Amino acid sequence: SPEYNERFAFFRRSFAEVQARNARPGRKWQAGVNQFADRSDGERRSLLGWRPIAGRHSEVGEAAGGGALLEQSSILREVSWTNLTAAQRIYDQGACGSPPGGGGGRQGGAGGGGCA
Repeated sequence: SPEYNERFAFFRRSFAEVQARNARPGRKWQAGVNQFADRSDGERRSLLGWRPIAGRHSEVGEAAGGGALLEQSSILREVSWTNLTAAQRIYDQGACGSPPGGGGGRQGGAGGGGCA
């Protein structure tokens, strides 16, 4: 199909770019092919996230995209996360996640790294 041929052309171009990057002497990382290799540049750019509208300045109470902002009085001042299961069962992780030389929960001492 025409779309298959177009996607395959995008993939071949991406694969050639990966090979060219990996052939550079002294490189410190390795490029690879991912799920976006068969997309056009425009399709990949559209996946990069929110972009403000150029030249448009939002008014107070209006979002840049044209939608209304919430009134400040309707925004919660505090949120309770205690209804979440993860907040109800707190486990002691010992030294896991502590920086080298830092504390580490009940185990204390020289924590850091080494957790399974």
